[in-house]
Amino acid sequence: EAVLASSWGPSSRPLPRACDVLLNGLAVLATEDFAAAAPMLKQALSAFRDEPIPEDAALRWLWLACRIARALGDDASWDELTDRQTRLARRAGALSLLPIALIERFSVLLFVGDLVAAASLVAEAEAVVEATGSHLAPQGAIALAAWRGDEAEASALIDAGRQEVVRRGEGLWLIATEWASAVLFNGLGRYDDALAAAEQAAEHPHELGLSTWVPTELIEAAVRSGNPERAAGPLRRLREISRASGTDWALGVEARSR
Repeated sequence: EAVLASSWGPSSRPLPRACDVLLNGLAVLATEDFAAAAPMLKQALSAFRDEPIPEDAALRWLWLACRIARALGDDASWDELTDRQTRLARRAGALSLLPIALIERFSVLLFVGDLVAAASLVAEAEAVVEATGSHLAPQGAIALAAWRGDEAEASALIDAGRQEVVRRGEGLWLIATEWASAVLFNGLGRYDDALAAAEQAAEHPHELGLSTWVPTELIEAAVRSGNPERAAGPLRRLREISRASGTDWALGVEARSR
């Protein structure tokens, strides 16, 4: 509300237009809803793609733009911006940002099915984390194991990281691992287990980026386990996102889920 109520002029906040619009879109998302925020967020993504942004501003803001593209189901922006962010972080030697950029780019490659390239980015991210002494948890490796249907590897990685992550309060990691578990169990045909994992992840429906992923797994698990009534709420949430976004990816996921 403070962001929306303030008068942001060029002298008071010299942000590139793309960052300015993105910030205001996020404020609308927080104070209203997805449908109200989507037009401004889409405008921000277009500006990130089409307008020049100074390198220092790009390093600070691209990670958030990538997450918004993911939340909107805007695969074209997600692809372009994650590639740019990764190249920029490498070129600038931004080692604190680079693992985040690599895992975001990894997610794109995971969804398009290029598991070989995706695995190479996970390895690069892990090497940077080890070299810098960072405490980032292995989200990429867990998702890759889930995508491959490797229950033993995914479970071992989750068990190894859970205690430390809980101690640090990394709630996003817990949501992401529950989503990955749902992917894994749906792939293995263990729909009751997938439903339990997806419903745990769905307790935080406003997390940016996983908002279109979690309901998809939950809906499949609910229907295939004989509990279609538990898919009704997630389908409404998914419909809200897809109608506001209007991308082929978001609308296609909704159609498949229906």
